[in-house]
Amino acid sequence: MTLPELCEQDIRSLHQFFVDWRAGRLPRTAEVYDRFARVMDENFIIVAPDGSLTERAPLLEKLEAGHGGNDQFEIGNRNFVTRHQWDDYCLVTYEEWQKDRGVTSARLS
Repeated sequence: MTLPELCEQDIRSLHQFFVDWRAGRLPRTAEVYDRFARVMDENFIIVAPDGSLTERAPLLEKLEAGHGGNDQFEIGNRNFVTRHQWDDYCLVTYEEWQKDRGVTSARLS
């Protein structure tokens, strides 16, 4: 498997974690939650479709608190593009489509 394929697989796996966590299909333990926490850089910032920024610590708290709170949440990823690749790293963009209680939103990640 190529590095870009591994990156795509990891992105899909991480998003499936979000879906399963929010639906309560995963146990609410520190070991399970670490799947997300360990891959987010200390300087991680997410920009929501409305332009608001959320830094790593508040994002971790919000996601952890959302365990089991929404079994109607879905995420789909498509149109992966490898922008740059270095030895063991690559920069990938993709479309992230979320459906939450019937409302669909999209973002470029």
